[in-house]
Amino acid sequence: MIIFDRYDLLRIRFYPEDLTWGDIDTVLTSKQTGKSITFPSVSPDGKYVLFCMIDHSYFSIFDKNSDLYLLDLEKNTYEKAERLNSSSTDSYHTWSKNGRWIVFSSKRIDDITTRPYFSYFDKDGNFHKPFILPQKDPLYYLDDTRNVNIPTLVNGKVTIRNNEMRDFIKQNEQPVNFDKNVDIDALSGATWIKKQEK
Repeated sequence: MIIFDRYDLLRIRFYPEDLTWGDIDTVLTSKQTGKSITFPSVSPDGKYVLFCMIDHSYFSIFDKNSDLYLLDLEKNTYEKAERLNSSSTDSYHTWSKNGRWIVFSSKRIDDITTRPYFSYFDKDGNFHKPFILPQKDPLYYLDDTRNVNIPTLVNGKVTIRNNEMRDFIKQNEQPVNFDKNVDIDALSGATWIKKQEK
């Protein structure tokens, strides 16, 4: 029998003056939600946490049941962000600098390709209807097969091109040495220690 991990939402205080950490505090547990909590992102004003929940593991981008949830830190309550979610994968997300917008990844068009969706977040804590960035060609998103798994809102112009980034990464590649005693299942996120042979 395979037992899948579920993840809780924790926080830890950081003290920048002496670069030390405080005690770990549990915010929300998988026992309370019945699901695994992934990709928490705190709003710029510190009032909310937007996160994903799936049945198990941590790879919500691969899970059709992944949905977005909003935790109100002042009220200490959370709810499903119904306005954002679809019947397909809705996952990784980023807040804008002023906290009024989010971008998140969704496979709602074809259940295969991940595309960025935008939503306005008002001062009352409500998300507005998400939309995909309009393109000149109305069939653009049906023809484009590129995935945007981790959309990020940035403040300023991106001056580096894709091929420059690729070349930089390839030029600086270092071999990765994994611990031979740990198995990693990339689809489920499950990890376990191999039994030592006697």
